[in-house]
Amino acid sequence: LMSFHTGYYANSQDGERPGRLVTHTAKIARRYINSRTFLLDLVTTFPWSQILLGLAGISFFEPWKTQVVLIIGLVRLVRLLRLAKLFDAWERVEESLGSVEQLHVAALLRMLITTFFFCHFNACIWWIVGQRKHLLAAFMSNEANEQYEALPHWTTVERSQGPGSPAWQWAEEPVFTAYAFCFYWSLGVMRTMPQEVLPANIHERVYVMVLMFVALSLFAVSIAQVTQTFTKFTERQRTFKEELLALRLYMNTIGAPDALQEDVVSYSKHLFHRRLVNAKESGLMSRLPASLSLDLHSARVESYIHRLSTFED
Repeated sequence: LMSFHTGYYANSQDGERPGRLVTHTAKIARRYINSRTFLLDLVTTFPWSQILLGLAGISFFEPWKTQVVLIIGLVRLVRLLRLAKLFDAWERVEESLGSVEQLHVAALLRMLITTFFFCHFNACIWWIVGQRKHLLAAFMSNEANEQYEALPHWTTVERSQGPGSPAWQWAEEPVFTAYAFCFYWSLGVMRTMPQEVLPANIHERVYVMVLMFVALSLFAVSIAQVTQTFTKFTERQRTFKEELLALRLYMNTIGAPDALQEDVVSYSKHLFHRRLVNAKESGLMSRLPASLSLDLHSARVESYIHRLSTFED
């Protein structure tokens, strides 16, 4: 309901002046209904569970009551689609950042949050996979359920801390202890296979095999993101130093006087600090129309004028 009354800043596709705050209720509603967010909110807020619960109470569905209850639990997972809105919100936050350093820090945080959610969801799934009762037992025959329950599972395999120590199972551990271990295990799979727990049947082995392909890919992307983030922090300064070194070598080659070299180096540093060289924004600014370029120039000059004591309040 709030989405129908939340204003937005127009862009070139909205038929309004870009950057204008739109508060007209009809325009807000039209834009919201035509967006992907509306479909996502409709799917995630529709009372699927209540409808299925109502069907389960009808006598006609009594023979399939167990299956309906299981479907209700699976349908509730649709709410996880709301996480997609977090990505849109995060992109808006990144667009509002005011420096390259903040942008790279935000990218690093996004990677860490993604890794956290990956480990969290996999920890829950790994615990479900290790249960004696199959997740879809309600849709399986009694014979298939008995065969599955007869298999060894990593949660029911007896373990011991050493000779003389009592045997124990992960299925008997407290919930928080089991979750912490599953989270740790998921994080370990991203780089290697933790030896504390190994898959005990074919179903667990297939799941771990698929998981390792996904986890290794995510781990490689994470390492690349971290490396790129720390490299970008000093990229501009490092590039300028390399160009300045090449300039010094050139001046030494032509035999330029030391005083002239110092003047050239000082002026080059002045250009660097004023962002007149080695500035990534210059590429986009050179393609702006004359009107926008003039507005930017006026805003820049205005900021200096306000610093003068003559114009102070």
